[in-house]
Amino acid sequence: MVQSSNSTSQPLKPRILHQAIQDWQVREASSRTLLTNSPTQYAFPSVALQIVKTLGTFNLSSCRIMEGEPVNVNEFQELARQALPKMYYDYYSGGAEDQYTLKENVEAFRRITFRPRILVDVSRINFSTTVLGYKISAPIMVAPSAMHKLAHPEGEIATARAAAASNTIMVLSTMSSCTIEEVASSCNAIRFFQLYVYKNRDVAAQLVQRAERNGYKAIVLTVDVPRLGRREADIKNKMIVPPVKNIEGLVSTEVDNDEGSILEGFAKGALDDSLCWRDIGWLRSTTNLPILIKGVLTREDAIKATEVGVAGIVVSNHGARQLDYTPATITVLEEVVHAVGGKVPVFLDGGVRRGTDVFKALALGAQAVLIGRPVVYGLAAKGEYGVRKVIQMLKDELELTMALSGCPSVKDITRSHVVHAIGGKVPVFLDGGVRRGTDVFKALALGAQAVLIGRPAIYGLAAKGEYGVRKVIQMLKDEFELTMALSGCPSVKYITRSHIDFVIRDPSCILLTHWIVTMPIDSVIKDLLRVLLTHQIVPMLIDSVIRDPLRDVMHPPNPSV
Repeated sequence: MVQSSNSTSQPLKPRILHQAIQDWQVREASSRTLLTNSPTQYAFPSVALQIVKTLGTFNLSSCRIMEGEPVNVNEFQELARQALPKMYYDYYSGGAEDQYTLKENVEAFRRITFRPRILVDVSRINFSTTVLGYKISAPIMVAPSAMHKLAHPEGEIATARAAAASNTIMVLSTMSSCTIEEVASSCNAIRFFQLYVYKNRDVAAQLVQRAERNGYKAIVLTVDVPRLGRREADIKNKMIVPPVKNIEGLVSTEVDNDEGSILEGFAKGALDDSLCWRDIGWLRSTTNLPILIKGVLTREDAIKATEVGVAGIVVSNHGARQLDYTPATITVLEEVVHAVGGKVPVFLDGGVRRGTDVFKALALGAQAVLIGRPVVYGLAAKGEYGVRKVIQMLKDELELTMALSGCPSVKDITRSHVVHAIGGKVPVFLDGGVRRGTDVFKALALGAQAVLIGRPAIYGLAAKGEYGVRKVIQMLKDEFELTMALSGCPSVKYITRSHIDFVIRDPSCILLTHWIVTMPIDSVIKDLLRVLLTHQIVPMLIDSVIRDPLRDVMHPPNPSV
């Protein structure tokens, strides 16, 4: 509590304290260099910090002021939020519509756990790798992201120097604040160029040729932006597009859009929404550089990509900025990897915030990951140093994860080092809720050896005796056979986890899974029934699931059958 001048006791508001600390910074800046691009940029004056610490009734975390250096990549986001104007922070941090995918990109990594190996010599850890034949210090690349000068005055030049110092590859965005030529001349490093295709195809061809002349080693074609996703924060903020130097004089950036984001209006008028698979051949004809495509999320598109001759695939949902409710990229990575079958390298973009995330992506088949927002947050907070720090943090965490998992090099990281669900020493069977052949398929994909059906058999018996039970079983068999055929599975051994995707909507389902995995088998049935009754799952299934699938058994169209 803080005593006011009229002796009325009032709680100190977080924003007031925040302002007080900022005032102390300004006062001490004349004698101490605090607000620079050095590692001490955000070190607060000791007197101001002492004020905070002595306020026993105040929660320092509510003010969101950080003391000292960040200790992980996530903490750079708060530093960036403090450093940037709201419009620019929202632009970098926001996603499309409800931002479901934005959250899922990060959360999905947390549902993957490790299966570490012990008694492995990890006295030397080597996490270097190669990308398209170019050796880099770690499987961590800088993803293409737009307009870095909104984050820092040096823009992409600072990012490029940080990537070069980290001995990794930067992918420069078409929408960069600095030109292709400026970034190329800033430092000596391996870098790729990300391409948007505009309605005037000559613009794309010119950009590619400029990149090739200036020593860029590959073209990364973004394929998930026929139109700009609905980014509601940008609409509310009426996001302004600063000059895009790479396309100055080639594409008009003059947009009259009083209703919302000028960026959205620019994209609608400039980007080519007719781009399709046959145009990959056209693009290949304009350059000798290898072409990767960025924005693949399905097995089908991965197969098409290999058929048209791309040199690599980036699994990406555009940082959750395009179509909301697309899957988190880590959840579809394995599907894409299996589809290409080693013909081309696969990279992961989206959601990487820890070295453990890098390890998980490698275990699921990625050759490397690309990081976007963490780089921008580091740049906004501490310039080139911040970007280098972000990359180094991820390297250090990856090295520790490899050591603790028993992997002395990246080639030692395998699918067996991570797990989504239990895999078994004894067969596991599923009982409950099966009403379709598709349900049987889903259960097998999730690891069940077989399913048991109860109520459907009883209902068939009540309706038509022995014939009814046989009919119920045959219906499920027929539906199951059709599901296998349409899913490309000639036998049950071909049914794998990669054939399905789902979101657990009922938290009780997570509890049930955990109990089945960890509790002694003789106690599972009792506790399972108790939870089912507690959460009224059984009545819900009876009311909403049973009648429709069994309509033909319960009410046959021909009474004589």
